[in-house]
Amino acid sequence: MASRILLIKKHIWRILTPSPFIFWAYALPFTYWTYLILTTSPVIVFDSIGYLALGRSLSQTSGWLAYFQTGPSREMLYPLTISLSLCLEQRLHISYSYIIKILSFMSLTMTMGFIHLLLKKMNARPIIQALAILCAGFSPIMINYSLCLYSENACWPWLMAAVYGGSAYIDSFQITRQRNLQPAVFLGIALLGFTLVKGVGEAIFPLFLSSLIWIAWQHSASHFIPFLKKSKTTILIAILIFFIPITFIKILNYKYNGQFTYTNRGNLSLYGQIISRSRIPINKDNILSHFLTVPVSYERCINFFPSDTCEQWSMAHSDATFLNRYNSLIAQGVPADQSNKIIRDEMLSAIVQSPLAQIIYWAQETMKMFFWETTQGPFVAYPPWLEKLFNQGWLIMIMSWGVGITCCGAFIIAFRHTQEKIILVTVILTSLLMALFGFVHILHRYTIIIAPLMILLIFASLEKCLPRHKPASDPSAINKKD
Repeated sequence: MASRILLIKKHIWRILTPSPFIFWAYALPFTYWTYLILTTSPVIVFDSIGYLALGRSLSQTSGWLAYFQTGPSREMLYPLTISLSLCLEQRLHISYSYIIKILSFMSLTMTMGFIHLLLKKMNARPIIQALAILCAGFSPIMINYSLCLYSENACWPWLMAAVYGGSAYIDSFQITRQRNLQPAVFLGIALLGFTLVKGVGEAIFPLFLSSLIWIAWQHSASHFIPFLKKSKTTILIAILIFFIPITFIKILNYKYNGQFTYTNRGNLSLYGQIISRSRIPINKDNILSHFLTVPVSYERCINFFPSDTCEQWSMAHSDATFLNRYNSLIAQGVPADQSNKIIRDEMLSAIVQSPLAQIIYWAQETMKMFFWETTQGPFVAYPPWLEKLFNQGWLIMIMSWGVGITCCGAFIIAFRHTQEKIILVTVILTSLLMALFGFVHILHRYTIIIAPLMILLIFASLEKCLPRHKPASDPSAINKKD
């Protein structure tokens, strides 16, 4: 009996620690995180005030009714996590900030686990897997957003699950009907979870699913219509799992606040940017000043151009453009649903009238997404020695430009290895996120959404670029041939 228990323990240990590299890749970040949980505190400003207030509201008896009556509000999953932390605070008599930090680091651990799993499926070397895990576990900006009250951390595991589910979903079209429901269910849940954290998932889902179906068809030997008929169950399951809950939320919004929408926060940034870009002439100064805001910074722009030229690329300018128009519609007594329709029509008109400006400024804005890493993490109070280290100019430069240029290179290299389904799915999902965020004013907190996807691409590309040692020829086989 004792020998059997010992054997089981050995098997469990081998599963958990397939190599010393992997063990220390998880152990070292966990040690660092423990120190940070005990020595840091979130700074409650800007959007985190709203998240905390919404979390408190949801923890009350009539919280969900108020959520819909005052909406369309923020996506519900992250405020629900804060609400859980507040409830546990009352039961465990531990500050909610410690609980939310622990839950956030659990989210980061799951993200690292998916990166590890995906690289392992690609047969990457253990050292490559370990380096990728360490990169995610010690990333200053990923850790920063695990310590503050912002929702970006909560979307990472869902995105990585979507990559895993997406690659399995493509393969499921080639196997029996009984098995291909599992990847469809997994993919639908992964993208639904992401959308419950970030509303952009509502636009991502149909584009991403269509891409996966197209790729699966390309790998099949049948015509498109017969392929769709054969695969209708697989396709329908993913669609229903995603759209039934989202539509239910829209119905509740329509019932309680008169707007059939998931969230109206996207209109603010989208309208502000599209209308602003349509009003900015295409000339050398405007193109160069916008380029100097890549990565997300206005310091270089102000050093070379007048402040009003740089100001047109700021969030304040974008928000003011939307709010001025929205407030004028309210002053005219236009109902909320009709206001949203007018705003959408004006956005479409602006795109049609200035397509070249929209494309140029969209492409420049999209470039910011590569520069997600930085040591200048906001909204967290660090110990003095870490604060001093993170504000070193040379470290900021290495992290921002070094990682940004590396991401650009990895993204280009990845396009050469899209025969690997995991790389192909990651490239598609990353491209869709970059393209959709490029339509709005990109804040640094938006860029870090793709951080784990970029880490996966960097180390997957590195694995593909490094030569593998071929096994030595068998001398006996050569002798037989002779």
